[in-house]
Amino acid sequence: DRRAKAESIAGHVLEELRTRRVKHADLYRVLRHWKCTANYSRRKLAEDQEPVESDTFGLVVQQDTREHLHSADTRDYPQIATFLNAYLVAFLGEGNEHFKFTSICVNDSFRCVRHRDRNNEGPSVLVATGTYKNGGSLRWWPTDDGGDLSQLRPEDAMLLRVRRRPTLFNGRKAHEVTHFDGRRVSVTWYCAKNAWKALVALCNKLQALGYRVLQGPEDLRAK
Repeated sequence: DRRAKAESIAGHVLEELRTRRVKHADLYRVLRHWKCTANYSRRKLAEDQEPVESDTFGLVVQQDTREHLHSADTRDYPQIATFLNAYLVAFLGEGNEHFKFTSICVNDSFRCVRHRDRNNEGPSVLVATGTYKNGGSLRWWPTDDGGDLSQLRPEDAMLLRVRRRPTLFNGRKAHEVTHFDGRRVSVTWYCAKNAWKALVALCNKLQALGYRVLQGPEDLRAK
């Protein structure tokens, strides 16, 4: 079971981090064994991929009731969530202490087309790891005004090199992944929609796993 193996390795890495600092290599050491779930709900965002291999840890929003819940992966694989959060905090850098996150999306070799995130709040942080070559950067339009995606000009975009480099960006602005070859595992930390409305018990569980839970919309600082 690849998922159980990844959870076990994450636990070992967390034990090691008691006596050393986290390294970028630790990220792929854990995630190279992770097998993402086949996700058909995101196929519109994929470039010739069906289904998308994707999982969410942390807070999720149930589509029909809009209720906040812990994802099944968070309950079943808490060591992975804890490790990913420890990794982020170690490499996020000074000046970003304000960044709040309740959820983590892990994608395996997802070549996402141009889109805007709709189910999160505030800024996100993205990092990629793996054996991929020839691309895999994030093309992001920071001045996107919400118009026709197809009319955006490449020269107006920023090319964010996210390999082993956690990068803060506003996912509500248009973005896409450039072509790449090989396996690219990406991790995105973000706040779920209206996350401050989640039950206190849920928030306490998230904090115990290293999530930075926000108290209200005033905690969001989109960039």
